[in-house]
Amino acid sequence: MESQLPLCSPNGRVSGIFLREEAIIRLEGKYSRWIADKALPALLITAQRFEFFTSDDVWVYMIENFLGTEHIEKRVMGAVLKRAIKQAWVVSTGTFEQSCMSQCHARPKQLWRSLIYVKPVLLPLADEKQVCETPVFGR
Repeated sequence: MESQLPLCSPNGRVSGIFLREEAIIRLEGKYSRWIADKALPALLITAQRFEFFTSDDVWVYMIENFLGTEHIEKRVMGAVLKRAIKQAWVVSTGTFEQSCMSQCHARPKQLWRSLIYVKPVLLPLADEKQVCETPVFGR
């Protein structure tokens, strides 16, 4: 039988933070391969594409690109984001947005700021002479 999470922190007081950290450790152990193979690469790509994003954006990328992702426990994203913070890929903005995922029931989700965002480069259009070589009617 799997042991339950402790009801109190080492100093004897109930601590939500302590319980959250314990849960993240267990999820990291259970899903370590999936985190390394799918979740971290998906978060890396999302953070490079978007300057600001929520975990919903990472889930959308994973569901569109990795089969079976929709069956993973949603709480595991906490472990993924914790690693991204340690890697200096993201920082918290202190702002929250409502989740767009139906299973999250529009609960507030942290808005993250990417530290590895790659700003798109706009390429100049072709010279006007090349564009205007085709006949313009009505002149």
